[in-house]
Amino acid sequence: MMESYVEGYASENALLRRKLQSKTEAVLILSKDLNKCRNERDQFKLLSEELQRGLSDLKKSVHNKGLYRTSLYTEDEEDTFRPGVTVAERLRDAQKRNKALRMEMEELKQRLCEAYEDMEALRSNYARHRCGNACRWEGQIFPNHPKEELIQQLETMDTKCSQLQVNLQALLDEREELVEERETYKFKVHRLNYQLAVLLKANQKTIDIDALVSENRYLHERLLQTQEELGSTQRSLQKYKAAVDQKSNRNPLLPGKGTSSLTSSNRFISQSQVRELLEAVSHPMKSSAPAFMESMRNVCQALFDSVEDKSLRLAHQKKANRILAKRIEDLESLARERGTPVFPSMVLLDGYSPLDAAEVIESVKMTEKETPKAADKKSHCDDKSDLKEQDLRKNGCWRNGSSSDAEECQPLPPNVQVMVEQALEELRHVNSRQGKISLCTK
Repeated sequence: MMESYVEGYASENALLRRKLQSKTEAVLILSKDLNKCRNERDQFKLLSEELQRGLSDLKKSVHNKGLYRTSLYTEDEEDTFRPGVTVAERLRDAQKRNKALRMEMEELKQRLCEAYEDMEALRSNYARHRCGNACRWEGQIFPNHPKEELIQQLETMDTKCSQLQVNLQALLDEREELVEERETYKFKVHRLNYQLAVLLKANQKTIDIDALVSENRYLHERLLQTQEELGSTQRSLQKYKAAVDQKSNRNPLLPGKGTSSLTSSNRFISQSQVRELLEAVSHPMKSSAPAFMESMRNVCQALFDSVEDKSLRLAHQKKANRILAKRIEDLESLARERGTPVFPSMVLLDGYSPLDAAEVIESVKMTEKETPKAADKKSHCDDKSDLKEQDLRKNGCWRNGSSSDAEECQPLPPNVQVMVEQALEELRHVNSRQGKISLCTK
């Protein structure tokens, strides 16, 4: 069914191509005819203009000559009454005038006949071009050369449109990737803010910074180990894929046995192939062949590659075992000290929910829309809180906001105190930036 459809489509495509070729040839012929007709039309137009100009000049000259002759005739007629002019002289002058007029009349008749013939030829050509090819003129609204230009412009616009569609699809894909990356960063920022808030509250569950650093180091080593294993797995996969692709090739030394040829690009060998090649060593004819020696070299290279892969995997396994042993030792020491066998990052994520990210973002947007007065009050309060925090940092202690002034300050560890100072500095910068943005928007 698919083959018949493809054949029908191919035949239809060939028919359309032939039709298109015939149409293009017809268009070229018609364009040539049109150019020829245009040239003839221009020539006939120039000829008709020259004839009309000559006819108008001739009419003027005839009119002027007629007036001159009438005046001469009257003068001659007046001279006939003068004494001394005989009848023979008057007759001779009249014959001369008649002869000149007859010659001029014949010349005018000849010019008039030529003008009539030219006009008839122009009319016949005009009628032939107008009525003889009526179907062609009906379908030809525009000339041929503007049609060719329009077709070329249409093709260029089509290519531009296809290119723009490809660019649009690429931009849409890039936009989706950016949206996904934005969502990832948004939840990451929300999670880190939550962890920082939990850390700054200094609840009863204290956080060990050394444990966090060791956990980060362990995860980094595991990531590097996984990347190395992934690279080795990809190389092995490529080698096996090349072996599968060359499975149809047979070994010329062992025909009919179903063994694939061993080449420098295909270094994947099975136990049956090694057994067959070792059995072929006992035959002196086969062992002396150059193809057999090449196969043996390929076998040695394949075995060497397999041993190298095994050793690489063993090294990766040893490295993973060392990492796991070190991690187990750290966890055992942590369990002996704290009695908490879980990761310390889980304490920071206690009560965390990714669904709170949207609510936090909405609250940030609402705070950005506050009035300048609220922003000024907030900055004033922040300045006061900064002064209090500076006093607290000078004293080296931390006071809970809900407690009264009579309560005593609880001292912080040195590492936590440094982190608290950095967080407060960042909060001051963020608050000042938000106040400036709100003032600019208002």
